[in-house]
Amino acid sequence: MNGRMDDGAAARNPSLETVLTSWYSKRMGGGVAAFGPTNKVTDAFAALASNHSVSADAAIFSRYDAATNAVTIYFSPTADVMATALGASPCPKPTPDPDLVLVVGDFSSWAIHFPWHKPGKSD
Repeated sequence: MNGRMDDGAAARNPSLETVLTSWYSKRMGGGVAAFGPTNKVTDAFAALASNHSVSADAAIFSRYDAATNAVTIYFSPTADVMATALGASPCPKPTPDPDLVLVVGDFSSWAIHFPWHKPGKSD
């Protein structure tokens, strides 16, 4: 599955549209302990991207939550195959704020997935 579908299929099956446009998330652990697992995910994604095995708009974002000392990574909808292979679960689209960072993917991913947001600034 590449996260895309024709408009006709979406009209015939709206729940399928939701599934195919789902974001995915995975909690990577707390604080420094999250670096190792996160690096493995980003290295795997970068390898696939270098082989053009992922869509150009596929991206991984992350957020560190100081209150829980947890790092969560978010896979864009077109990174769905990798997300599910790594055990990520469907989730709501993350809210763009200064704590959400682009970990891997083209910088244009910000404009594609959050067109109203300016990275590094509060909305």
